[in-house]
Order: sequence, then structure tokens, then C-alpha cells
Amino acid sequence: MIIDRVKKLILSPAEAWKEIAAEESSIKSLFLKYAIFLALIPALSMIVGFGVVGLRIGPAYYHMPINTALYSALVSFVVYLLGVFSAGFIFDFIGQYFSAESNLKQAMKLSVYSSTPFFLAGIFSIIPSMSFLSIIGLYSVYLLYLGIPALLKVPEDKIMPFTVTVIMAAIILGFLLSGVVNRFAYGPIYLDRLTY
Repeated sequence: MIIDRVKKLILSPAEAWKEIAAEESSIKSLFLKYAIFLALIPALSMIVGFGVVGLRIGPAYYHMPINTALYSALVSFVVYLLGVFSAGFIFDFIGQYFSAESNLKQAMKLSVYSSTPFFLAGIFSIIPSMSFLSIIGLYSVYLLYLGIPALLKVPEDKIMPFTVTVIMAAIILGFLLSGVVNRFAYGPIYLDRLTY
């Protein structure tokens, strides 16, 4: 089911959003049956990329000790899920100012499913020197734009302002959460390197 949903979101997003809007699912099942599995992609890729392939720091490649790679991946995994969960509340809160239907479940669906490309792009962490390709995850913005009217019933004339507003809020949230990831996930990499 996850693979079919991912394929449809990537290849036929408008159709996927119609199906998602009509589905009855709890917030718990959104995370336990979908988001957790996708959030494993960047986390496991980080373990392989930093612990096995290696990270170029200066003139040499550095292979993170496996326990440090596991710790960094775990922190990233938790922070990514926390970000998606928080974004659902943000979407629901901001929606009231754009005549959106107040529905936390639909806002959570929007947050979880629109983050699909972001999580998929985490696969590029397997080869840290190619992690710049994770920019493909910006397809999430397009999915978000298509999902807003389908799930939150924002009037057509307010879709673009709402999209811009939630993207700005997501960027702020992203900066806050990336600070946590940098401190607790990537920090050990550089600390290990300095004491290596």
C-alpha cells in the first residue's frame, strides 16, 4: 500500500489527493503506517552514508563510528517525524485565516503525504557527496500546493497566499529543527573528527 501511495503521489498527485481526502484514517495510523516507514529512508541512508561510505572532510574521507552513525540517524528520524507532526498543527492553525475547513486530521494528512518527496530524497545520503541531489525533495512544495484545496477546502483565490504562508512557517520550523539536527546529529560527526 505504501509503494502504491508513493507512486500515485509522485506520478498522479491530483488523483492521489482526491483519494486521500476521502479516506478515513486516524492521525496515529498516518504516522504508524506511513510516515515512520518513509522517515526511515533518510535515517538508514545516513547510517550507510556516514558509517560505511564516508564523509569527505577536508582532503580525506571520514567514516563515522557505527554507534555515532546510529545515534545521528535516530536523532534525525525523531526530529523529522516531529517536524511533520508540528507542520500538521501549523497547517490547521493557519487555515483559519484563509477560510479553510478546520480539520486537524486533514491537516495531518496534508503534512504527512506532502512530505513524501522530502523523505524519498533522503536516499541520496547514502553517498554523502551526492546529497545535493536531495533538492528533488522540493517536489513536496508542489504536492502541498495541490493538496491544500483537496484536503483543507481553501477557496481558490486564497490557495496561493495560504501556500506561501505555510511554506514560510515550514521554513521557520525547518530552521529550528535543523538546529537540533545539526547540534545533536551532525555535531557528533565533527566532534569525532576533531578528536580522531
